[in-house]
Amino acid sequence: MSNILQYELENYPNHQLIAGFDEVGRGAIAGPVVVACVILKSGFSHHLIKDSKQLNSKQRIMMSKIIRENAVAVSIKSHDFVDIHNPKQSSILGMNEAFTKLSIIPEVCLVDFEEPQFPNFSGIVEGIVKGDQKSLNIAAASIIAKVVQEQIMIKYDQQYPHYGFKTHKGYYTKNHALTLEKHGACQYHRKSCVPVQKYPQKILM
Repeated sequence: MSNILQYELENYPNHQLIAGFDEVGRGAIAGPVVVACVILKSGFSHHLIKDSKQLNSKQRIMMSKIIRENAVAVSIKSHDFVDIHNPKQSSILGMNEAFTKLSIIPEVCLVDFEEPQFPNFSGIVEGIVKGDQKSLNIAAASIIAKVVQEQIMIKYDQQYPHYGFKTHKGYYTKNHALTLEKHGACQYHRKSCVPVQKYPQKILM
C-alpha cells in the first residue's frame, strides 16, 4: 500500500467520503489557475497517485483517466479573472466552485496548504502543508489540475508558439523572460504580474 495513503487512514479512519483539493498555475504569469477536487472511492489506491510533479506528462495523463473514474470536479479561473482577484483569491474561489460542482457531498475536505471556508458545509476542513505529498486525495487532485492546466497551455502554444507555453506552462523561466522581452505580452499573460507590466505597450491581441 502506498505510504501517501496513510494520512487519510491515520487521521480519518472512520470517514468514507474524503475530498482532496489542489491547484495549478497560481505562481504562473500566464494562463489560468486550475483547481481540482477529487473524492476517491473507499479503498481506492494506485502506486502512481502521488504529487503530480513527480510524474511525467504521459503518466499524469494516464492517471488522470483512472482518477476520473471517481468523483471529480474542476474549476478554471482565467488569466483575466486572476488579474482582478489575484492568484491566492482565485485559488480559494476556484476551490469553492469545485466544491459546488461535486456530485456527492464529502465528510472531510483536505486542502493543499490553504484552509478555505466552504459555505453551508458543516464537515471538517483541513489545510495541509505539502498536502500533495501526504494525502492520496490531494495528490489525485494535483494530477487532475495539472493535466487540465497543461492542456490549456498547449492550446495557447498553438496560437502563440514563440512563447514556449507548452514547455514552461506559463511559469516565469529564463526563456519565458527572453520571449517577453522580444515579443511583448500576449492576451493570455496576466497583466497584474510585474514581469508582464514591463511591456504594456507591446501587448498582442
